[in-house]
Amino acid sequence: MEKYSSLSEFKKKNTEFLSQPIVQSFFDDSRNLSLLELSVVDGDIEAQNQLDRRFVEHFFLCRLIKYISTLSFRFSIDFNKRRRKQRKISRF
Repeated sequence: MEKYSSLSEFKKKNTEFLSQPIVQSFFDDSRNLSLLELSVVDGDIEAQNQLDRRFVEHFFLCRLIKYISTLSFRFSIDFNKRRRKQRKISRF
């Protein structure tokens, strides 16, 4: 990984990457931001590895939440369709 003199220099050179919503939500946690600083400014390999592991976990949790949210939304639509169909049949 390229070494930078400061975190602000890294942010300037990687604005497109850092503007992605998943990355922004990851760096809302100050621990992740400090690990980023250690890895890009100091070149700490252990911090880089820990940052990578934490991002994989964050990404997995975001995907899992999105999946559950979509699943519950679609299930409620299907449930309502079945309910309407049952009510329609029971009226006859």
